[in-house]
Amino acid sequence: MTPPDLGAILFSGAFGLVVIGILGIVMSTHLVRIVLSIVLLETGANLLLMLSGYRAGAAAPIIIDGVIPAAMVDPVPQALVLTAIVIGVAVQAFMMTLNQRAFSFGSDFNHPGTTDNLNAKVLASYSLYNGGRDNE
Repeated sequence: MTPPDLGAILFSGAFGLVVIGILGIVMSTHLVRIVLSIVLLETGANLLLMLSGYRAGAAAPIIIDGVIPAAMVDPVPQALVLTAIVIGVAVQAFMMTLNQRAFSFGSDFNHPGTTDNLNAKVLASYSLYNGGRDNE
C-alpha cells in the first residue's frame, strides 16, 4: 500500500478551509462568526498560495559559501503570504473594532435587522439633525 501524497493532503486541507470560510460567510448572520469565517478563508488562501511555490526535494533559496542548490523553492509566494498575514491581522482587528462599536450602539449580534435597532438609529439620527438638542 502506498502512503498518501503529502501535497494532495495539504491542497485538500487548504481548499477545505476556503470552502468552510465561504460557507460561514454566506450562512451566518452573527457578525463575530462572519469575521471568523473570513479568517478561515484567508488562512486557506494563504496556504494555497504557499503551496504554489512548493517543489519536492527543493532547498531554501539561500546561497551559502558560494554553493547554489540544484533545485530551489520559489521565494515570491513566501513573501506574498507574509505580507498577506500582516494585512489580514490588521483587517481582522479593524473588523472586530467595528463589531464592538456596533454592539456599543445597541445593535444586536444575533438579530441585526430587528426594529429595536432601527428605532435606535432613527432616534440617533433625529437628535443629530436637531443639533444634539432633545425634544422640548
